[in-house]
Amino acid sequence: MPRGRFGLESLVVSGLMVLAGSAILAAGAVLEPFGYILVAWGGFILMAPVTLAIHELGHAGVAALLGRRVYQINIGTGRAFGAFSIGLTRLAFGRDLGFGYVIQMPLKTASRAGDMAVFAAGAAANLAVAGVMLWLVNGAPHWGGVPAALTLASLFSNLITGAMALVPRTYAFEGQALVSDGRQLLHLLLRRRAAVDWGPLHDAYQAVSLAQAKRWSQAEAKYRDAFARYPDQPGFLGGLMHILPFSKDHEAARACAEAHEAFLRPEREVAAPMAVSWGYAWGMAAWSFVRSPIGDLAAADLYSRRALDLDSLPHPRAIRGALLARTGEPERGLAEMVESFRTLPNPGDQLEFCDFIIAHGLESADLKTPDFEDYAVHLRKLT
Repeated sequence: MPRGRFGLESLVVSGLMVLAGSAILAAGAVLEPFGYILVAWGGFILMAPVTLAIHELGHAGVAALLGRRVYQINIGTGRAFGAFSIGLTRLAFGRDLGFGYVIQMPLKTASRAGDMAVFAAGAAANLAVAGVMLWLVNGAPHWGGVPAALTLASLFSNLITGAMALVPRTYAFEGQALVSDGRQLLHLLLRRRAAVDWGPLHDAYQAVSLAQAKRWSQAEAKYRDAFARYPDQPGFLGGLMHILPFSKDHEAARACAEAHEAFLRPEREVAAPMAVSWGYAWGMAAWSFVRSPIGDLAAADLYSRRALDLDSLPHPRAIRGALLARTGEPERGLAEMVESFRTLPNPGDQLEFCDFIIAHGLESADLKTPDFEDYAVHLRKLT
């Protein structure tokens, strides 16, 4: 879809455009061409969620036909206003209707041809629907009024979406780099395909889904099982330490970090593909110690430095701020936490740091405990 946001407000306005254009066409006035423009343009925007759904269902349908596991279909991004599950597949509707995505994985191995078929399927679905709309228009040469304008709007919506998806491009949206289907197809054509072990990825997605659903005990069990089966994957240990305060308490997370000290402590060269996982594991180990009254703050310092060396994103910086607050620099630590957690994308992560600030009575000239307590109430509503 085009780069801009297609929120619910845009759909309401476009619906009013269609109604206004329909009224002008019904009146048969000299403004009839303007009525067609209103209906067609309003209909084009109204078709955005339908066109997006056709595109994402095209990806998901071909993936399913190839025997892949389709975990999630998102029609729209941002905060979801509706979601339901069909078997293992979650279908979610986001408030921002400009983009969508499908999470699918092969069960064992994947072929280059299969990957290309999945990436091309979204655009193919849109172009096929555009072809049907064109056939309808050609088959009814005397067809006019609102139905004809809306059919043409559907035709162009699907035609533009399908064509734009095949353009190789990377663009930024809400701080994330999005890669078009065309760019993915180009990568497949030009690069050697690396072998992928899909087992850890399936486990990772399932564990994260359980955590997002707040099924803490099941998420804990999933992370434990995954780390036992893939002991070279530090991300599972990081996830376990992140979940334990919710499934049990902070002391359980601290005990977990201490129990895996032999795994976490050694100096090691971290290859680029594993940098995020190791940064996450070290960050969670540091956070586990910082939140515990009896946590090893020297170990927390070591792990937080290692995490920052690999990952300069807000979460490791906020953990570093919390450690500073615990080790005699409350003002500097609070400033670091506030600056960092403002940019954390997840309200749940923001709430953890906000609760830490409240529990330790951290204040500044501008921000007092009641301010953080009010913000915590707001974050709890979001989570």
